[in-house]
Amino acid sequence: MSTQEDWLGDPLKKSGQLFGYLDLLPDEDRNELWKHYHVAARVKLEGAAYYCRQVLGTASMTLELGSWDINFRMLEWHLDAFFFELVSAYEVVLQELNALYSEGSPIEESKVKWESVKPLLKHDLAQSMQQARYLPWFRRLRDHRNSSAHHSHKPLGMWSAGLGDRPWEHETHGIQMAYLDTSSQQLQLEPVNECQQYLKSLLHHIRDVWRAIHDDLGTRDSAPSGNT
Repeated sequence: MSTQEDWLGDPLKKSGQLFGYLDLLPDEDRNELWKHYHVAARVKLEGAAYYCRQVLGTASMTLELGSWDINFRMLEWHLDAFFFELVSAYEVVLQELNALYSEGSPIEESKVKWESVKPLLKHDLAQSMQQARYLPWFRRLRDHRNSSAHHSHKPLGMWSAGLGDRPWEHETHGIQMAYLDTSSQQLQLEPVNECQQYLKSLLHHIRDVWRAIHDDLGTRDSAPSGNT
């Protein structure tokens, strides 16, 4: 893999540059504000990918193998951090959209949310983002983050089976993470390896948003200047 290749598939990066991004707006200050949020969203996604690796690595063996209490806490911390970083990436993308599409001064940073950003967007982008918010994976993702942020640390469920009772004799095991389902107000469980799918799903969605931005505004950066 080339060192120039961007694992995020970011269409708003300048081709062949590690840290260069397109100039989407004629206003230099607004352009720099957008770039600030864009880089922050990328950092959040990279952080989520890191914590996803930590979750999968910690869960690859039964938590009873080694120091059980340390393994258990590490998995809780990594899960909390993973969901925080992943949902934060989406929320920073909303800040990007505010910087790019607000008329006049952008909406105050603390007041940026989907309901305030949606009216700023063109119909197709607003509709596609609204539809994504109704998808089951998106709802569960937010439920996971909100459960950790507002209710409790991430509750875990575990099982293992093997020929003996000792941890090294366990031939198979599973670890599940719990979240409060906001639609049913019931505690739900799913395997911790679903973290990888959450990462992929949100990355694909954010990349689609970035592509829409590129199709709408990116031609300015690539247009000929007219100088000879």
